[in-house]
Amino acid sequence: MTGDPERIAGVEDVDCTGRQAFVTGSTSGIG
Repeated sequence: MTGDPERIAGVEDVDCTGRQAFVTGSTSGIG
């Protein structure tokens, strides 16, 4: 995950492909 607090604030998680996943932490296992 990126260390950018701004992204994390707007996005719950970011998958391995670097795409912003607008899911409530469901993408935490993706990778």
